[in-house]
Amino acid sequence: MIFTKLETVASAKAKMLEAIKSKGLETECVSITEAFGRTLAEDVKSNENIPGFVRTAMDGYAVKCEDVRGATPENPVKLKFIGEVCMGHVPEFTIEHGTCAYVPTGGMVPEGADGTVIIEKTKTGGDIPSLPADPDAEPIYIELYEQPKPNGNFVPIDEDVKKGEIVLAKGRKLRPQEIGTLASLGRTEVKVYKPLKMAIISTGDELVAIDAPLAPAKVRDINSYSLMGLAQKYGMEITQMSLLEDDEELLEKTVREAMKTADIIAASGGSSVGKKDATARIFDKVSNPGIFVHGISLKPGKPTILGFDDETKTLLVGVPGHPASAMMSFEMVVMEPINEYMTGKSAEESEFVVPAFLTSEAKAKASRDTCITVSLSAGDKPEATPINKKSSAITMLSQADGYIVISAGEVKNAGDMVKVHLF
Repeated sequence: MIFTKLETVASAKAKMLEAIKSKGLETECVSITEAFGRTLAEDVKSNENIPGFVRTAMDGYAVKCEDVRGATPENPVKLKFIGEVCMGHVPEFTIEHGTCAYVPTGGMVPEGADGTVIIEKTKTGGDIPSLPADPDAEPIYIELYEQPKPNGNFVPIDEDVKKGEIVLAKGRKLRPQEIGTLASLGRTEVKVYKPLKMAIISTGDELVAIDAPLAPAKVRDINSYSLMGLAQKYGMEITQMSLLEDDEELLEKTVREAMKTADIIAASGGSSVGKKDATARIFDKVSNPGIFVHGISLKPGKPTILGFDDETKTLLVGVPGHPASAMMSFEMVVMEPINEYMTGKSAEESEFVVPAFLTSEAKAKASRDTCITVSLSAGDKPEATPINKKSSAITMLSQADGYIVISAGEVKNAGDMVKVHLF
């Protein structure tokens, strides 16, 4: 079964999406104070109209429009001033013919008014008078220079949100503005997806811990930490990080133990067909139905493994040992389908994909889709510059902002628009 049939990238992603659907994702209710960055697992509807009362959009004087018909600076209309609306309070007066009242922006429009003359169109401007304490004192009159349109400068009931309306749809990632929206709806908690738990296993006799001396023929374990960062990017939790030698028995024991608590096991290294490449054999041994993809028509990332265990509902992922290969294949064929399942958006629609213009030619292998890392420039016309280094070079990743995917045999020229998948 090993490399007998290379899956297309689209087919591998589709199969991973089906595995995620089979697994299902757990949900939980959390306080909105803890909901930032989480993904909604429900539609959020409003139980009320917002606003729930007619209010003003600008400072001005509430009037009956008929009373100021034809008003101009040369021919102002004088109306009796009967009071001022206080923010957060229901007006205690009604606008009758011949009267007006000051209403600040956002204040409740008093009964009887059908328009507002903004303060810039009055003689007093921003100098709002106060009613005299003596009820027998001379009344105050306001000179108005403009006739408002009916309901002019009014914010009607339910202009923002209608009762029963879906304000935030399932799959929305909660940013500060969504948290504020939840607060405006009176929601103190919300249902979100639980973070997926991921176990990371790096294998290879050549690997040493990052704090160990670097002896000849040895390299430090990079993939555990780059995969950790990738998991955190998507809001996942890490249950363990294991660094193993190429020992099949030890790998099997570690995988079985990880399956007890992890939703995803990501094993880097050992995914190809070399003498010590045991990941595929172990995954197939410990799971049922087992591996459903081994080998993707992708450069880099050809030896990627995807599997699933129905009993523990664990997703099993094997990625190449080269750092760039590991990151790009894991994000493309694992995280993008998971994100699509949660949000309902394809990778092309997600927040992690942005358009840019190529600065130089980039082409794919004739037989495989090809990932090319790029750096991005800021500006009105963002540009993507290919980074020409091998997938084993960690400096390629540190210099890259993301990568582009070019279909097999395709050539992209300088100036072509491409979609950059952000790291």
